[in-house]
Formats: sequence, structure tokens, C-alpha cells
Amino acid sequence: MAVEKSSLGLKRIGIADVLPTALPTVFTELEDAQIDSASVTESEPTTEDVRIEQKKGIYRRIETAEGSTVFTVQLYDVSADNIAALKGGTVTPATAQVGKRWARKETVEVTKALELVTLDDYKIYIPNGYVIALITWALSKSALATITLTITAQDHELGDILIEEPLED
Repeated sequence: MAVEKSSLGLKRIGIADVLPTALPTVFTELEDAQIDSASVTESEPTTEDVRIEQKKGIYRRIETAEGSTVFTVQLYDVSADNIAALKGGTVTPATAQVGKRWARKETVEVTKALELVTLDDYKIYIPNGYVIALITWALSKSALATITLTITAQDHELGDILIEEPLED
């Protein structure tokens, strides 16, 4: 039977520092992704149609803004180390009186390389991603605190997104 060229689910999320001309060889795993919250989506470019008096239809189509590729996921891991990896800031070690602390003194732009591995071993890479990590700290018995992670693909020498099929057995 031939290998199906479809893909399902999420096995692993990895991030690493961006390298200027290559993919990182080691990625740090992000854990505790909320079920059904992860996706990679592309958006269409924004265009403007120019029409003229003498003809019906479109005379010329102008692209006014590029489309984008975006990865989003909800993470339950709100540890100080995970927040620092995704938002910048500093982590202070725990003491006898105070637990480990994350602190943000200024807002920084965070970029990371992203590796996604699906349950059927497809790999999706964003070699240079702009990271936005937003904390939602639910204060109820029925919901957990989350980090909403959004990584938008940016220009890179290898391309803004790479998709690798699994090797056939």
C-alpha cells in the first residue's frame, strides 16, 4: 500500500535561536499544548483591482500587502523559564523564602526558529519567526492559565517556511 501524503496532529513543538543561514540542529521542546489549539495557517495577500473605463473586468491587480504564515498554540506551561523563553525578561532563582520569578523590565522583540513535528513525522520549519506570547491567567476552578503563542514567519535565507515529508519505509 502506498504511503498517504496527508498529515495529522502534533507530536512536538521545538524552538531555538535563529541562525542567519541555516536551521538549528537542536530545538528546545515546548510542552503542554492544549488539545486542538495548534495550527499553521496562511493568509492571502491583500490586493487592489484597478479598472478602466474602456474595458470590463480587471485592468491590473496590485498586491498592496503580502500574505503571512502563522503558527498558533495555547500552552499550559506557565513556568518562569517558559515565559522567559517566549517573552524575554529575566528569571530569578528560587530562594528559601521565594519561588523562582520571571520579571519583565522592558518589552523586547523575540525571534525564534520553530520546528513542528506531526504525528506522522512531517516536519514544518519556520527558520525566522516573530514571537508574540500572551499570558491569560484564568482565576477560576474550571480553567488553567495559558500562554497563547503566535509565531509569524519572516524572511530567511532558506525561505520563510519549510515543509519536509517523512522518509518512506
